Amino acid sequence: MVFLKENVKLLEEILFYNKISSDKIIRILLRNDILSKIKRKSSDLNREYQKNELIKNVLVGIHNEILDENNKRKTFAPGTFQGIQGKLNCIILTKNFIKNKKWSLAEVMNNLNYRILYKYKLRCSKTCFKHLYKLIKECYPNENLKPYYFKKATHIWVDKYGHKNNELIKDAIREFIEVFMNQKGQYKYKLKNLPCWINYKMFREPMLPYGVNLSYMLGICFKNSHIKAIMFAYPELNLKPYYFSNVPNKYWSGKKGLENAREVMVELMDILTNPKGSYNLSKEEILQIFKFKTYSKPLLPYRKNLRGMLQTIFNNSPSAPFKILINNQNQKIEKLK
Repeated sequence: MVFLKENVKLLEEILFYNKISSDKIIRILLRNDILSKIKRKSSDLNREYQKNELIKNVLVGIHNEILDENNKRKTFAPGTFQGIQGKLNCIILTKNFIKNKKWSLAEVMNNLNYRILYKYKLRCSKTCFKHLYKLIKECYPNENLKPYYFKKATHIWVDKYGHKNNELIKDAIREFIEVFMNQKGQYKYKLKNLPCWINYKMFREPMLPYGVNLSYMLGICFKNSHIKAIMFAYPELNLKPYYFSNVPNKYWSGKKGLENAREVMVELMDILTNPKGSYNLSKEEILQIFKFKTYSKPLLPYRKNLRGMLQTIFNNSPSAPFKILINNQNQKIEKLK
């Protein structure tokens, strides 16, 4: 206990009072998470520890001894990568490795992996950080590095229990879409027309920082449905699948297709009969004027028409879609009897 207290005091003097200590003493102080025993604000401790040249030089010296094939030392002393101090030791060594490689941040994001770190005897990267992106974030605390900026961070979207990280997914999609809408960028799309221009191929484009796309996320979270992804990320737009350029596969097929058709016909009737809308028609007037060609007109939001629905479900019969509305109304009446 006395020995521990002495070491805690020594480390504190080195960090906050610039006391010079021997290489031998510092090697002892690097181990067993002595840093966590110092009663100071953790952010101050972490900052002072990482920037201390004595600590850094001794750590790097030990690392160089391990890298030297002619040296007897083959590994770091036990406890070097234990606890909070162990993580900081790992960060210091990783930052030094990156500095020696003369990599830019972009090169770090694209090139750094556990295999390379293992090659340079930095297995601490896996011991101290379960995911590599967390280590890189610690090496660049002033950069706004998000988990989905890392190409190899495929585990971030769904946890081991199958639960989606909904907040992260939403943030990633919205940031991705904002790039397409940048008025100083290449595309200059508008949010108000989002369903008209978005498609699943766009998710393959490397639009996010460091050349990242959201193709993997789209596949694992939305089964490659850009429509589901956009509807999830923009709930405030109240989008429907049939607002997009192409409805999902088999959207108008089977029993579910009839339910979808009923939903769109209800919305269509609301649009056409709205007293404050552009048409203000009665139901009788709608039935009289609706012909085959009427289904090709852009009556729905985002100038969508119902030609595909009419052809797929109702064999181009202009009266058939209205029958499902009548049947639905009759069913409701029966339930009330």
